[in-house]
Amino acid sequence: MSAHGRHGPWQWQEISFGHDRVALLVGSQVQLHARLPPGLYQWKQRHATTGEIEDDDGKIIARSDKNCEDIDMSASKRQHLYLVLEDWEHGYTIRKIDVESFDAADHAAAAKDPEALPEPPVIRVEADHSQPAFFAALGTKILALQPSAGAAALPVFDAATMGLAVAPQPQGDALARRPTLVAVGSDRIYGLEGVRVKSPSGGEREVRHFEVLRAPAPPGTKLWSWSSVPAPPPFDPGCVTCHAAHPDGRTVFFSAAAASGASSKVGSGGGGTFSFNTKRLEWTCHGAWMLPFAGQAHYDAKLDAWVGIYAGDTDNAGGDAAARGRVCSCAVVAPGRRRMPAPETKVCAEALFCEDEKRHAGAALVHMGDGGRFCVLECVKPKPKPAAAKATTKKVWKEKQPEISNGHHLPDSPEHLLLVTAFVLEYGDQGELTAAATRRLSYVVPEEAAKFLEKPVAFWM
Repeated sequence: MSAHGRHGPWQWQEISFGHDRVALLVGSQVQLHARLPPGLYQWKQRHATTGEIEDDDGKIIARSDKNCEDIDMSASKRQHLYLVLEDWEHGYTIRKIDVESFDAADHAAAAKDPEALPEPPVIRVEADHSQPAFFAALGTKILALQPSAGAAALPVFDAATMGLAVAPQPQGDALARRPTLVAVGSDRIYGLEGVRVKSPSGGEREVRHFEVLRAPAPPGTKLWSWSSVPAPPPFDPGCVTCHAAHPDGRTVFFSAAAASGASSKVGSGGGGTFSFNTKRLEWTCHGAWMLPFAGQAHYDAKLDAWVGIYAGDTDNAGGDAAARGRVCSCAVVAPGRRRMPAPETKVCAEALFCEDEKRHAGAALVHMGDGGRFCVLECVKPKPKPAAAKATTKKVWKEKQPEISNGHHLPDSPEHLLLVTAFVLEYGDQGELTAAATRRLSYVVPEEAAKFLEKPVAFWM
């Protein structure tokens, strides 16, 4: 998209490159504008004769020809993995990992030669370790949610601008325990949660919270705001096993197991798969079957499918142990269709978790943009020590990682590992799902951060 105009003696041409970069050809110079918080603008300049664009420190971030054509924005738009860790005495840290710099994977070598986590953190978030904290992302913004009677707002960190804003806490005690948070579109985060509260009669009753956080639109004109959604879910939110946003940008799918003691009827506490249309505020039940994922699934345009960590055979009480630790895909369910069979599941042939199942502590899948690009984050326990070598030590908070020797073995300490495995998913000649271009790097994480990494939290932006 482009525009032309004149201001005084200057002619200008505006050419947009995505939603957050604009190039202006003004006279003999090209200026690159990166959107920052309201009222703040940062300009990058290039002289038309050199074809090089420099940042404020003189570093070349892009090149183009003198006609301002084919500007290479890859350097300035390079994305990273933002990892959340509970490794700070006063709360959490968010660290930036350059996944694109990983070398071709030698899985055994990666486990033997771990690195220290990147220092310093890009931001620290103060929080009470005695209370659970939850993180969600919306575009380039990371929200830290920890409901507390003493906190009136929650921090919103923008990875693109390094800016910090605040949003209000959810109303009352909503989303205060174990909510499921789902980003829909570019401006809303939906949260649902089911809790048991005491009733006036002395028993207990179930309360289902369904809230939405709306971002300022356009940015800077309004404040972040929460509101209750007047359409409670037809299942126990505490039984959600997985969720996936539909590519239509307005529908989100949930699979939920049957609530304890509930009727087997779908929609009355029985398990099944449901979708919610955020425009019409309507729930649809698609059947008593479950989507095959554990946790969040992601839509990939190249594969035209949802992709997530495989939960095992959901029709088999024992599960499919041989397929656990792999990723899988399934066709996207049409949101308007009621009562339909479960979509076909394709399980990736390659196992992406560590070989020793006993050392596996937790994992998450992160989508690295369309093109079948993903990464798996896996927390791995240390190898057990001989009984005589075990010792009880007091828990001590520490951010700095221990020195790692130049050898190929882990240090003799009770440290855990975080394995980050990047790969590309594609379909084989027979339509099978395969992982290629696999790269892995391992990081030493302090023992106090391992519990949080049983469900790793990271965002690609």
